[in-house]
Amino acid sequence: QGVGLVRNWVRLAAVCLAVAIGLAHTQRAQAAGPTTTGIHMFAGLQGNPNATQADAVAAAKMADRVNGLAVQIHDFGAAMRQANPGVGLYVYVNGELAQSKDCSTFPASWYLYGKGGVKVKSNTNGNCAMYPLSTQSWNGYSGWIDYVRHLCQQGLAQAPLANGCFVDQISSALEWSSTT
Repeated sequence: QGVGLVRNWVRLAAVCLAVAIGLAHTQRAQAAGPTTTGIHMFAGLQGNPNATQADAVAAAKMADRVNGLAVQIHDFGAAMRQANPGVGLYVYVNGELAQSKDCSTFPASWYLYGKGGVKVKSNTNGNCAMYPLSTQSWNGYSGWIDYVRHLCQQGLAQAPLANGCFVDQISSALEWSSTT
């Protein structure tokens, strides 16, 4: 039952986070424009930190939305736009999880906890699920959502050709581990 509650919080958080970040970048995202069918094809470079410009250009040719790390959008954005002038470029930001190395970095109230008070972690990589409704101040941020908003803004500053941010993993689709 604790994991079910966590999933419900994560779903709620997904809506809150998407609205908070999405509203901030609506005008930039609109610049990428709609497709003729209303269905967008996307490609994600962020899972391949060794992606080349040829990989990025191939992604832009096959999709109308490309997500990537800020450095990838910065380095390959112009070539992707040359290959597909209408492509939308989005900086990848992890909206739900702190990396495993950061599972003790943030205030305790920023993390999600399961049954028995154990932090909820991804079974695939040990990343910690975060509580997006947290509001405790830390290092100038007023909660997890504010921190993610900062990561998005930082990525957009690094990659000025980007239309906005792709906020990943704002769902309950991951397998979670939370025992006792």
